[in-house]
Amino acid sequence: MATGAHMDQWPNYTTQNTAHYIKHQAEALSDWLPCLRGVKFMRIWGGLADMTPDMAPIMDGNDPIEGFYMDCGWGYFGFKSCSAVGKYMAQYMASGHCPEILKPFNLRRYENHQLMGETAALVSYTPDN
Repeated sequence: MATGAHMDQWPNYTTQNTAHYIKHQAEALSDWLPCLRGVKFMRIWGGLADMTPDMAPIMDGNDPIEGFYMDCGWGYFGFKSCSAVGKYMAQYMASGHCPEILKPFNLRRYENHQLMGETAALVSYTPDN
């Protein structure tokens, strides 16, 4: 069974799991499936997650390099959206026109101070900082 939990609440550049993460994972799993209380973890993945400052992915293309598209910064939750994103990114690449649903996720949102406003974000970027 593959499961997941939130990342640590602080910047962490280790590839090892922390006790905080393991505890959170065990609590989440036993809340969801009480019959698994007391089950031992066989293996735990640990590694770096490619998170963006606003914790939202970047899906963009043709700016500034024509024909260059990116779909990155998903961190630990991209698998949930992969089929929808694949459809819209393919449409974007085939037509050269960004679908409305992808527009908020452009790379220039950082330059223009239009971050996604994710509640899990650790920092708040404004034109003043």
